[in-house]
Amino acid sequence: MKIIAHRGASQEAPENTLSSVHLAWQEKADGVEVDVRMTADGKVVLLHDSNTMRTTRHSMEVADQTWDAIRLLDAGSWKSPRFRLSTIPLLRDILKMLPPGRQMWIEIKCGAEIIPALQRDLDVQRLPPQSIGFLGFSAHVMGQVKRAFPKHPVFLNVEAQGRIGAPQPWTAEVMVDAVRKNMLDGLSVGLSDAVDEAFIARIRHEGLGLMGWVSDDEHVALRLARAGLPALMTNRPAYIRHRLRAHGAL
Repeated sequence: MKIIAHRGASQEAPENTLSSVHLAWQEKADGVEVDVRMTADGKVVLLHDSNTMRTTRHSMEVADQTWDAIRLLDAGSWKSPRFRLSTIPLLRDILKMLPPGRQMWIEIKCGAEIIPALQRDLDVQRLPPQSIGFLGFSAHVMGQVKRAFPKHPVFLNVEAQGRIGAPQPWTAEVMVDAVRKNMLDGLSVGLSDAVDEAFIARIRHEGLGLMGWVSDDEHVALRLARAGLPALMTNRPAYIRHRLRAHGAL
């Protein structure tokens, strides 16, 4: 099972920053997942929320601000004083950090308007297509992403069973249908007891990629590894890797 660092190694370092991504690579994560949005002047930046308040303590709507305003915000002190110099980075700077043989998963938190900016950033770096994947909750938007990046893996995000926005019914058949209709490559599913051996086997039988998010619990990770889950997102990549190895599951 591949270990994907959720927003970087975000239990220890501030999420979606150079610090958290660098730490994830140090901890030998197989991949890193980051969230992206676009500024008013067309720059792709790492940020989960539409507003900067939660991670910078300054309220700005990213879509309404220029990169020059966003880049000055302190995005690390909320986590720890030692990260006070961490800022909201550009995606292109994160892409420069991608080690050979690892993967970067880019979760799109806005609409298809970001696609041309993503194309510019990826054209600059010229990374192998399989090293950069895309995630998102909108099947329509992800279909447009797949058409723009046909050689890259593009997965549909699915909320965990019972959560607001989760498919009804929460079945492999419903999810496979959504993926097939939009010509996508796989699923990224919120974890619950419904992500079991039978569900995983069905998705893999369809020839689709699959990852689960998010668990920092070694017992959950061990169950999923033994059930055949190909990839797991976690905020604690080093810890989960260590514990799975201790159980002989990696």
